[in-house]
Amino acid sequence: MKKILFVICATMLTFAAEAKNSELKIEYDQIPEKAQQFVSEFYKDVPVKKVSQKFDDGIAQYVVYLKDKTVIEFDMVGAWNYVQSPKKKVAVITTFIPAKVKDTLLKRFADKIVYKIATDGFWYEASFSDGSNVKINANGDAAE
Repeated sequence: MKKILFVICATMLTFAAEAKNSELKIEYDQIPEKAQQFVSEFYKDVPVKKVSQKFDDGIAQYVVYLKDKTVIEFDMVGAWNYVQSPKKKVAVITTFIPAKVKDTLLKRFADKIVYKIATDGFWYEASFSDGSNVKINANGDAAE
């Protein structure tokens, strides 16, 4: 009896671990409205290819894959976590980041291509096509 109980528990833990790290395909209208507004405002001319939901430590996140291969991740309330362009040599649009952050990128890193921009709500991390990164706060100050 103990062996059967152990096997059942081990199987349940395996399924739970797999579900935690997997992405579930969902419909576009199942993502938060804030995320839908972001996509329709900044990527209105690019069709949505696929939408998925994943869980990170039990917290829902949504990933939108566009036809041009841009990837956008949103948190559980629809705030964007990161936007990644389809290729390292293609710049991601930056119209949605705060003006001071954008100004710093344009002035101090004008010779670099930003292919991914991520945020935790306080810092903005730009990943450049040459493999380097920079963190910039909302005031436009870059962490060296």
